[in-house]
Formats: sequence, C-alpha cells, structure tokens
Amino acid sequence: MNNTFEMVAKTFQGLEDVLAEELRNIGAEKVEIGRRMVSFEGDLAMLYKANLCCRTALRILKPIYKFTAADTDALYDAVKQFDWSTVMSLDKTFAIDSVVNSDEFTHSQFVTYRVKDAIVDWFRDRYGKDKRPGVRLQDADVMLNVHIAGESVTLSLQVSLVAEDLGTPTPEVVELLLASGLPGMKVLQFAFDGREDNEHLPHGIPVNCVCYTGTHDNAPLGEWFAEESPECLDLARRFVGLNDEEGLIWGMVRQGMSSVAVLFFAQMQDYLELGSEARINTPGVLDGNWRWRLQEGQLTADLARRIAGVTRLYGRRATGESLYE
Repeated sequence: MNNTFEMVAKTFQGLEDVLAEELRNIGAEKVEIGRRMVSFEGDLAMLYKANLCCRTALRILKPIYKFTAADTDALYDAVKQFDWSTVMSLDKTFAIDSVVNSDEFTHSQFVTYRVKDAIVDWFRDRYGKDKRPGVRLQDADVMLNVHIAGESVTLSLQVSLVAEDLGTPTPEVVELLLASGLPGMKVLQFAFDGREDNEHLPHGIPVNCVCYTGTHDNAPLGEWFAEESPECLDLARRFVGLNDEEGLIWGMVRQGMSSVAVLFFAQMQDYLELGSEARINTPGVLDGNWRWRLQEGQLTADLARRIAGVTRLYGRRATGESLYE
C-alpha cells in the first residue's frame, strides 16, 4: 500500500535550492522548487526526517484541500464544503495563518476571517449554533495554513514533530495524541520498573513514536547503569540481552535501533559511553546544567563506523547493498 503524501517545506527567499538539496539527501521524492517553498512527497517517516534534518526549512505543511476561488464568498463556500470532522472535533481549538499573493484577495487578515467563519459555520450547521471549536491564537490544537496564489487556494496542516507525552498522560491527552496523529515519546530508561503494562517496554512500542535511550533530562546510560536499582538493571539485562562483550550501553542502543519506532535517538554521551560527568540537565537543580560540551577528538572514525553499522543493520540507514557485506 502506498502511504506517501504531498508536503511543503517553507523557507526564506534565496534558500529554495539549498532546501531542495537537503530534501533529496534524506530521500524525499518529487522535489519541486517554488517561491519560498519546496514541495515534495514521502511517508510518515519522511515527515519526521524533514522536520529534524532540514536546517533551512522554517516549517513543514501537509496540504489537505485544494480548490479555486475568485472572491471571498467563493472562498467561504469552498472551505465550508470540506469535511472538517476529519481534522478536528468540537472540543479542540484551531488557529489560521494566511499567506496571500493575489489580485483577487488583497487582505490576508480578511481571508483568515472568512476561512474561520466557514469552519465555525460547518460545525454549527451540524451540531447546533453553540457547538463549535474554539479559536486560539497561540498553542492551538490544530494549526492551519491558507495559501492563495491568484485564484488557487491550498489549505494545509502545520505538522509538528513530536508530542511530549511523558509522565502519566490523562485520558484526554491520550485521545488528543491519537487524534492528532503526532508521534509520542518512548524512553528505554523508563521501561524496566517491573510493571508488565509499562508503555516504554520495547515490545509494546508503537510504530508512530520516537524512541530514546534517554532525553536531556535523563542521566547518560553510563550513569544510569551505575546508579539504577539492581532489580531494574537485572530486568534490563534479561529483556534486552545485555552482555559484557557487546557492552551494556551499546546493547541499549541496539534495542532502540531494532525497535519498530519510526525514529530512534541516542544521546551523543551514550555513543561515547560517558557517565555522570556528561549529564546535560538535572530537573529541579539550578546549578551545573547544560555545561557538557563535545570535545575535539571524541568523534573518531571507529565510532562513526560502529554507529553506521548498527544503523544500517536495523534499516535506519538504507544503502541498497546486501547486509552480508
């Protein structure tokens, strides 16, 4: 089944060629340069890669509806024809950003108002005059982009990368995450507390998530192995198959790499097998944070080969060559 879809990466004028090359380098398909933007196609993994890897992209959009409109009344009518229940529900909030380059539409703010009115009226017509999603200028649940060039109109979703759902998410947060389609977070250091239903255990990690050895608020794995409880470490050893020949830290990296999560991250400190001296941040502590720096000479050719090898082995670095080689 083909799960590719169209996306648009916005950028500054003059950087379109650079952005297009960045997208091609990460495997994007049908890359086409426009004015302050580059369109491309890919799957969900490509969406995440574009957010992460494109240094010249300002934001990534996913077009959901295209049509033509000669004036604001036609714009309102067309927007109202779209099934907005596929994008948001009554209890969500939305915001609209409009970009207009047209002789027919001369005021981007008025375009925003008309699109907002059409969306609100779509819900009112179906659920009652007092039933509608709210409008929120900042931190809205759904971020919409309206792009008008002449009479051509494109409505897009602004797509973020990761929803931070750590801690104990409420049922409302879980529902919002599932409805948004955004990937959540799974952290291997949180997986081995002994609970059978621990959502961070590798065998239960879903595809639509980002897996981490630990975040910037966690200890590097070297410190974690030195200070975690014996029960937790024993479970991690048994579950992951940790062994001294491979190394405990690289065993955890292997576990993350081999997970089904669409993306995996390990801290550089883990690749370097460092401990407490390289911790980035300790929550609740004012002093001593954000001071670790990568030193010249720490990134060696041997380390690069080892990272490349495990990345390729588990399909996170495709080369088109046989894994026997």
